[in-house]
Amino acid sequence: MKVHRLLSFSWIVWIMIFGFSCKSPASYKSETQFDNQIWNRFDIQEYTIMPDEINKNWDVFFLFDHLDNYYTDHIAVNITFYLPQGGTRSRDYTFRLKNDALDWTGKQNGKTITHQLPVIKGFSFDETGPLKIRVESKMTKFNLTAVKKIGILIRETEK
Repeated sequence: MKVHRLLSFSWIVWIMIFGFSCKSPASYKSETQFDNQIWNRFDIQEYTIMPDEINKNWDVFFLFDHLDNYYTDHIAVNITFYLPQGGTRSRDYTFRLKNDALDWTGKQNGKTITHQLPVIKGFSFDETGPLKIRVESKMTKFNLTAVKKIGILIRETEK
């Protein structure tokens, strides 16, 4: 076997060992797609997530995908958490979607802009069971147009 092939092979083995030994943080994602690209004001979305591990810290994100012709620079929502032990946490959020130069802050792919908006960092709960999350539009428009998808992403806080 030639030396350069042996070196290439050893690099591949090393990358495979390193890649399989690194455990990525746990994450849970749940989404609602709007086929007609309209999110009705009273179309409240509910998500149930079953994290396997308790006593960990989690970062929670609101996922919002819209078209580039979305009519405003923000999204206002109410997000309510129904905890496994029976507690409730609820809050209104207003997320800016454009920067000061009026450019979209999310990732753009064609006409779709995808935002991953931070809701809570270091969220924790001490009992197993379903974590229910309710997302309600707080925008004044009855039908919010140019909305492709909303959702919730919960990812284990990286240490």
